[in-house]
Amino acid sequence: MNKHNSQKQGVYIVLEGIDGTGKSTQIELLKKHFQRLKKKVVVTREPNNLKLRKMIMAADCPVETLFLFLADRSAQYQRVMQWMSEGKIVLSDRSYPSSWAYQYEAGNLKKYLPKKVMERIDLMSRYGTNPDAMIVIDIPVKEAMRRLGNRTKEQERFEKEVFLKKVHKAYTDMAKSKKWDVVSGMGTSEQVHERIIIALQKRTLAVL
Repeated sequence: MNKHNSQKQGVYIVLEGIDGTGKSTQIELLKKHFQRLKKKVVVTREPNNLKLRKMIMAADCPVETLFLFLADRSAQYQRVMQWMSEGKIVLSDRSYPSSWAYQYEAGNLKKYLPKKVMERIDLMSRYGTNPDAMIVIDIPVKEAMRRLGNRTKEQERFEKEVFLKKVHKAYTDMAKSKKWDVVSGMGTSEQVHERIIIALQKRTLAVL
């Protein structure tokens, strides 16, 4: 985890992307990969706290939802820093980019919070730190909709697709500006896994 004037022993890796990219599958494959290398691995996700997750689902105000996510993230990053101090590899399914993509850019948080305010409270919630590697798994929105299935009504599917297009654009823009790694999520899970390993190797992380 990157932070000014800090020493680290472990490594923090986050997988991001729109719904349907297969992040959970890739997290599990990464876990097995590192276990084969005899590394200590912790798998987590955001939101992590079950009670807060239920409150998030019940919230009807965008700002309320954001602060519930931030509260969960603040506690999560404390745990991550502890795990890393123990020399563990931490693999997370989502982190702060999801708040930016889903809530701020694709949602309506822009109506309530200026970008500079969002940046400030976002950074505070994670104690000014960043993951060692941010991997965005990328698939076309049409493919995401196919993977998510046809169980919803036509109007709901249309609204979901429009929303995911905004989320997809947000991830694309963030990855470009912040120089995150973007890997294609198309093909078999093993092929995607190999792309992620290559991306991590290019980061020259000590655990690889």
